[in-house]
Amino acid sequence: MKFEDYPAPLAPPVCARPCTACVWRGHAAFTPVTAQQLEHIQSFREGVQTVEAGRAIIDEHRLHAHLYTLYSGWAFRFKTFSDGRRQILSFLLPGDFIGLQEEFVDGSTHGVEAATDCTLCVFPRDGLWALGFIMGIAPPPLQVAKSGSLLMVFVPTAIHPFTGYLAFIPEATVHPINLPPEDAMKMEFSAGLFQPKPGWLLPGGTPVQ
Repeated sequence: MKFEDYPAPLAPPVCARPCTACVWRGHAAFTPVTAQQLEHIQSFREGVQTVEAGRAIIDEHRLHAHLYTLYSGWAFRFKTFSDGRRQILSFLLPGDFIGLQEEFVDGSTHGVEAATDCTLCVFPRDGLWALGFIMGIAPPPLQVAKSGSLLMVFVPTAIHPFTGYLAFIPEATVHPINLPPEDAMKMEFSAGLFQPKPGWLLPGGTPVQ
């Protein structure tokens, strides 16, 4: 497969405003969302960004303030070796989420570059949550945060939850919820298709009617 076999338009499509006009909403490859979910996505989105082919979307080893959804164009993830060579890790197509894997590390472990002219929907990193499992309190030698004690939180990677990240997170920023571990695993295995009982997002220990 070659990029030239799929020529990019002279001007990439502009990310829809509002989200109800998104051309991808009716595509069979994407899970339908409710009107309430769509309204939340619209309120969360900050704007639109266009990146020319060959330009970086995410730089290696840098922390970025934003997350992106690829609306149009092609991009690829890459990692640079010590001798300057680059290895392509994966290709990104419209609908792919960019930047989430850096949520629990100090900077991006890989770069993302536009292979064609791309249009991106831009979202803030702050206010985004990940589902994780509290494994306990971090050992004393790792308690280096000035903001309080650190917890060890395993953040699985859907849809293969046996891989993921072991994050050391300040206890004050962790929000326990009303979700049994077995239901959390079902959500991870199903990539979010499994729907827990109502009330699962309430604080941990809250009685559910």
